[in-house]
Amino acid sequence: MNLSGFETINLVSGKDTMTVSNDGISFSQATIVQLGKPEYVKAMINEGSKQFAIQVVDSNEPAKIPFFKRKRKNINVRWNNSVLKNELSGMMNWDLQSYTYRIDGKYYKEDQLMMFDLDKAKKNPRK
Repeated sequence: MNLSGFETINLVSGKDTMTVSNDGISFSQATIVQLGKPEYVKAMINEGSKQFAIQVVDSNEPAKIPFFKRKRKNINVRWNNSVLKNELSGMMNWDLQSYTYRIDGKYYKEDQLMMFDLDKAKKNPRK
């Protein structure tokens, strides 16, 4: 059978999400797998539209941020970057002491990019 027109798809349970809390910023397994478990991404903020995006980049990108460590057995990514956390929470007037904020992502395959609309964050009380 000729399979030349087919592409392999990654299936993982769960949703593409990002969670912002006082402890940091974390990305769901689905987000990591959907992006292809990249070693590096770049982070972008659009204050006007209240959007945050991460895009897969290679090691030559000057704005690269380490993302997924391939040697890890667990598929998880957490950034404990207080500058980014404060930038997002300040822009959105989020209370990270009392709540966590979960944002669904939208994947753009052609750009290897995950977009998060911060205005649609779901607020949950901290435990």
